[in-house]
Amino acid sequence: AINNTATTTYTFTPGAGQCATTATLTIIVNSNTTPTFSAVGPYCSGATIPALPLTSTNGITGTWLPAINNTATTTYTFAPTSGQCATTATLTIIVNSNTTPTFSAVGPYCSGATIAALPLTSTNGITGTWLPAINNTATTTYTFTPSAGQCATTATLTIIVNPNTTPTFSAVGPYCLGATIPALPLTSTNGITGTWLPAINNTATTTYTFTPASGQCATTQTLTITITPSVTPTFSVVGPYCLGATIAALPTTSNNSITGAWLPAINNTATTTYTFTPGVGQCATTQTITIIINPNVIPVFNIINSYCVQDVPQNLPVTSNNGVSGTWMPSIINTSNAGSTNYVFTPNGSDCSQSASIQIVVHDYPQTVIVVADTMLKPGEDVTIYASGSDSYTWESSGEVLCTGCTSWLFESNNSQTGDETYEIVITSSSNGCSVMDTVRIYVIGNLEFLIPEGFSPNGDNIADEWIIQGIEQFPNNTITIFNRWGNLVYEAYPYQNDWRGDSQNGEKLPSGTYYYLFKPDKDKKEVLSGYVYINF
Repeated sequence: AINNTATTTYTFTPGAGQCATTATLTIIVNSNTTPTFSAVGPYCSGATIPALPLTSTNGITGTWLPAINNTATTTYTFAPTSGQCATTATLTIIVNSNTTPTFSAVGPYCSGATIAALPLTSTNGITGTWLPAINNTATTTYTFTPSAGQCATTATLTIIVNPNTTPTFSAVGPYCLGATIPALPLTSTNGITGTWLPAINNTATTTYTFTPASGQCATTQTLTITITPSVTPTFSVVGPYCLGATIAALPTTSNNSITGAWLPAINNTATTTYTFTPGVGQCATTQTITIIINPNVIPVFNIINSYCVQDVPQNLPVTSNNGVSGTWMPSIINTSNAGSTNYVFTPNGSDCSQSASIQIVVHDYPQTVIVVADTMLKPGEDVTIYASGSDSYTWESSGEVLCTGCTSWLFESNNSQTGDETYEIVITSSSNGCSVMDTVRIYVIGNLEFLIPEGFSPNGDNIADEWIIQGIEQFPNNTITIFNRWGNLVYEAYPYQNDWRGDSQNGEKLPSGTYYYLFKPDKDKKEVLSGYVYINF
């Protein structure tokens, strides 16, 4: 029988009745070749799959069925072209389904927040990259593109960026300095919660910052509370008044336009401090006015009422010991001259107090007067120095008490004493205590014979025609002054040289009579001799 699987020789046997021999026929049956192909795929679903080759790797040509399918795993059959001892062949192309990358949700965020970089590996193991770049100012959809070689689809992730809401608040204030300011609201009028800094300050205008609590898309906000400084009400001075006087009602509006009320009620019997309280809604402090009620009294003073001439007096007080102010007439104590003066105090424009007066006595200082004719002495001579007036005095020199309760002081020279002696003598009145210092210079001339004659007769008889002062040559710087009985100067000379013949300064002969002289041994010193000289023509 026919064998189509192997080469076989067939024998032909003629049918009976035919003169024919048997014959043989060999049918060669070649073995079939299996076409071979390189592996294809696998592919991801939807990928482009190239057309399958029409010639196998071992040279068999043919066609493929079914058509390429890139959405599912498919087995394709290769049918060799006729005339080729080849079997059919199959090729399975695996088409893997695409995995969708998955990611955890991100956001939402507030505008401007820091957004972390998106993960480059999905939660189900797909790696890839994102586009576009992160945008923290607006809601954006980002696309994840898997890296090549992974059956995965692109994925998207939308990050919501919420716009920031600005918290709004009702205006607060202004307030007066020191007023109680309520706590600021912790929730804005548009629903934002948060906290404020710094702490409330009721002493100065301050800007406070509201910081929204976390988790809210909101900006910070500021609120300025104005603190108005307090005005001090000013009022004109009121009073003083006298006890029981009628006092007008205090003004309910200050000089600087602050309105308010006063307490307590007016009291005209005692000095009282009244408090002005400003009305509500005015930034003003309280103010006080003290209305002085003066008692009707006689002013009393502690005033020194006895001075010495040229003493520096106290200032007359313009307010008495018992609080009365006023003025004095005369206004200052005058100690330039001795005497008694009445000083009158008149209260300032008020009949609450009577005027007052004080008698102030200014005592003259004692004066030293040399009553002996000369202060030029010979050793052992004395001179008495008196103080003017009828008072008695305490006499002192260089801290030594010379005499107490005395009207004069006796200077006694000694036999060995010569030359100038200067004494600074302080005398203090026993009755009024006024003291004065005077300088007394006494010149002791030693054994020099010195004599001023008490008269001469310039009649031309060459006997005592000139006034000859014995020993005058010892005083070359002397002066002589002559006065008549009426105190008129009639003659003077410097230096005197024993040449006066009884004539006047202009050369006229003086009438006979007694004249008073002053003789100074030295014109530049204080010592002087005085006495009388008689002219007889």
